[in-house]
Amino acid sequence: MEFISIPTEQTTAITDAIMGVLAVACIYYIGMFKERNTYKTGIWQWVFIFLAVSAFIGAVAHGFEMSKGTNELFWKPITLFFGMMVALFVVGVIYDLKGETAARKILPIMVAIGIIFFVIVQVLSGYIEHYFIVFIAYEAIAMIFSLSAYAWLYLVKRKTGTGWMTLGILLTIIGAVLQASGAIHITLIWEFDHNSVYHFVQMVAVLFLVRGIKKSVTSE
Repeated sequence: MEFISIPTEQTTAITDAIMGVLAVACIYYIGMFKERNTYKTGIWQWVFIFLAVSAFIGAVAHGFEMSKGTNELFWKPITLFFGMMVALFVVGVIYDLKGETAARKILPIMVAIGIIFFVIVQVLSGYIEHYFIVFIAYEAIAMIFSLSAYAWLYLVKRKTGTGWMTLGILLTIIGAVLQASGAIHITLIWEFDHNSVYHFVQMVAVLFLVRGIKKSVTSE
């Protein structure tokens, strides 16, 4: 396989790889607090496991020359892991809202929703050209719910760490909007498009989220 020659795809692949490395570091870091809350840290570690795997596969999908058919094969696991990542993110939110019992009850439901999302994307990809809208809608619903939940926990309940979670989710939404616009193109030595800019914003968001998780777990 040869490296891709398109500059913006090169930077997208590189930033995807960096995102993957950051996610692996987050998995390790959150694991340092596992003894304080095994279930909660476990949920968030799985969120970052799915993020890491998606990012590394994305780096390959964007970074190498391949046929359209081969590229589509790479996007199938990315879609599945993205769906599961968002689903478990919501479980983490429910934990902070309602506690471990509620999180355990909703876990199988959210896993099922993640799988249903994957199936819907696979079906629509054969009939709708711009099926990426399904990604946007799925993430938007989850992130708006999460933002509302953590903003309420921060402003009303004053729960430790929720301010950082709120900022992280807000940045995630901003990054998703920038990516969905498809109109960004920046040249700073290298060329960056909407995908690589989204990765940069998401990396900052991840740092905020991990700080919020750490503060929340260590305060219990």
